Amino acid sequence: MSAFFQKIVAFFVAVLAFFGININVEKHDVDVRGDGYAYSIDFEDREIEIEFPANPTTGYAWTCEIDGSALVLIKDEYDADDNPLGLAGKGGKQEYEFKAVQPGDAALVFTYARSNSEDAAKVFTVKISVDTNYEIKVVSFEKTK
Repeated sequence: MSAFFQKIVAFFVAVLAFFGININVEKHDVDVRGDGYAYSIDFEDREIEIEFPANPTTGYAWTCEIDGSALVLIKDEYDADDNPLGLAGKGGKQEYEFKAVQPGDAALVFTYARSNSEDAAKVFTVKISVDTNYEIKVVSFEKTK
């Protein structure tokens, strides 16, 4: 890796740390932390998995909209945390998985809201680029609300 590129990466990480967002990249896994939650992005074989903490007992649920045709949704499911004591209100994670189907760009907009409300508690936009080899790259991950 060139010295110039290392300086750019170091600057980027410093800016994110300043704003309270930590990104750890290892084997194409990204954890974005902010406002007390961890959001995980994993890459594997032309697929990308994005997980958000969730707790449907609160009345809130995640939804996803795809803008663009580079990716298709292949998984959308809630995975409850282990709860051996059977406690009410135990959370879990909402798991989304997408597959690259053609080169191009896509924007994934994730919204955490109550089903009967137009006002979202959280909104994240993940911009994705798929190259001609169907490799997936996260261009940006922004909390927009």
